[in-house]
Amino acid sequence: MIASCSAIEHLANYNSAHLPKMARVVMDVCTDCEKECRKFEKEHEICKQTADSCAACFNECKKIAV
Repeated sequence: MIASCSAIEHLANYNSAHLPKMARVVMDVCTDCEKECRKFEKEHEICKQTADSCAACFNECKKIAV
């Protein structure tokens, strides 16, 4: 998750034409990460926070994905 967010941040900073394609990849990563974290959100607050962050990131990427 961290690596994909870092990559999309760099592409956005450079106004890369590949940003929409990377957003789709990050959406896939966010979906997988959120699913895994939701399994443990009731036991660990950090898992809930991470799952919520993944959902928010997914929604933001959706705005730029083509």
